[in-house]
Amino acid sequence: MTKQNQAEKTLNLYPIDYPFETLTSRIRTNPPKLKLDPDFQRKYKWDKAGWERASRFIESCLMRIPLPACYFAEKGDGTHLVIDGVQRLTTIEKFFNDDFALEGLTAFEELEGKKFSQLGAYRAELEATTIRCIILRKENPENLIQEIFSRLNQGAVRLSDQEIRHAIFPGTLNDLLYDLGCLPDIANFGNTVKDAREADELVLRFFALQDDLASYKGRLSKFLDTYMRENAPRYTQVRSAERRS
Repeated sequence: MTKQNQAEKTLNLYPIDYPFETLTSRIRTNPPKLKLDPDFQRKYKWDKAGWERASRFIESCLMRIPLPACYFAEKGDGTHLVIDGVQRLTTIEKFFNDDFALEGLTAFEELEGKKFSQLGAYRAELEATTIRCIILRKENPENLIQEIFSRLNQGAVRLSDQEIRHAIFPGTLNDLLYDLGCLPDIANFGNTVKDAREADELVLRFFALQDDLASYKGRLSKFLDTYMRENAPRYTQVRSAERRS
C-alpha cells in the first residue's frame, strides 16, 4: 500500500477538552462555529417523551460521570460539524437556554423542577464541565466524514433497563431475580430475550407491584429502579436469616 492510499483510509485528527460554556458559545454564534445539524445528522430525539432522558444526562454531568467523546469535522473556514454527539450537545445548549426544567432525578433530587438559571452554584460547575472532542482535520478526504458517522453509530448497543440495574444494584435481591428468572416457566414466558435479563425483570415487576402498588405512578422503569435500590437491604436480611435457620 502506498503512503497516499494509506492516507486516504486513516484519519488526521486531534483531541481537545471543551468546557460546556465554550461549546454553547460556539453553537450560538452567528453564523455558528459549531454546527449541530449537518445533513447526515439525526434530529434531536431526547424530548420525545418529556425531558427525563435529557435531565438524567445533565444529572450525570453533575455527578462527574465520564462522558463519551464527541466527534467534529473541521471545515475549510475553521467551523466544525458535529458528526457524533449531537444529542448530548443539543441537550446542553437547550438546558443552558432554559428550554426545560430537570425531571426524574435520583441523585440530585433537590434540583427537581429547576431550570439552568435556577441552579445557583451548580451553574458555574456545569459551565466548567468539559467533554472530550475529537476534531477530524480539514485535510481528511470528504468521503470519510459520512463513513465515520456511520461506523460510530453502528457500534452502539444499548443495554436494557434490567441489565443496567444488574450492574448498579448488585447483591442478594439481584441474585434472587436471576435464580427465579432461570426457572423454565419464567424464562420461557413471552419469548423473552435471554441476554437482556427480561426474565429477571418479570420477577422484579411481580415483587414490586405486589409489595408497593400504591407507589406506582405510571413510570414503570423508575418505579422498578426505586424498588430495587430501596429493597436490596431487606432481601439481604431475609436471605441471611434463611441461612441461619
